[in-house]
Amino acid sequence: ESARLELLEKTGKSFTWEPVREGRGGKVTDIRFVFDEDNEDQDPEILEDEIPTSIATPALMLQKGDKTSAMLVGFGMSPAVAEELVVKYEEPYILEKIALMNAHVGPMKSKAGFVIKALQEDWKDSEQEERRRHEERRQAVQVEQDRKARLRAIRENFNLHAKNHGLRQYEQLPEETKRRFKEEFLGTLSGILANRFAHKPEFGFEDPYYRAFVMQHKLPPLTLEAYLNQAGLALSPEDTRDLQAL
Repeated sequence: ESARLELLEKTGKSFTWEPVREGRGGKVTDIRFVFDEDNEDQDPEILEDEIPTSIATPALMLQKGDKTSAMLVGFGMSPAVAEELVVKYEEPYILEKIALMNAHVGPMKSKAGFVIKALQEDWKDSEQEERRRHEERRQAVQVEQDRKARLRAIRENFNLHAKNHGLRQYEQLPEETKRRFKEEFLGTLSGILANRFAHKPEFGFEDPYYRAFVMQHKLPPLTLEAYLNQAGLALSPEDTRDLQAL
């Protein structure tokens, strides 16, 4: 098998083998090798350049419509070897290695051997790989930006719903309770805020400082978990944690 692979790599040719047995015991007396049919008129040096279409693209390949196999044959491989590679490897992977060969600069002993070796060892184009990694990083950044934008939108909606939830509760309170809330709120103030509200006798739930006091200390809040359930939003643990931190 190692000899077959080495021949395949260097020439694009392959072979099959089977033991020859004799007698009742089936003793192996010989080994029969069957090599891929060679083109008798083919110049050995032709592997240094592209093989003419009349030789490289057998009618059988075209009839099957197997463009990938036909391309491989065009590089000097036998139809059997080309078919073996097409079965073993996915078409995009083969085309990737063909593109790598086409971009190769410098001497090349055998196009067939280059492609086979590239397939077996998964050769990469350094510039192509860097472009791929750059694109992956760009996509990852975009995905993260989209995720954070979505979380900010959810947070803004939650804050709005929480405010409306508190307002509905506050409007149902007796006036005496509202008056008591305001007195308690004023008792917590000092400095600039105390001076501000000293000259602002009339204020209500619309004032952000008073509203924050009432919602935080006096009214049952709308929890983030309750809002997500009401909105039918299912978040990952990571998204939930980041949402709470906003």
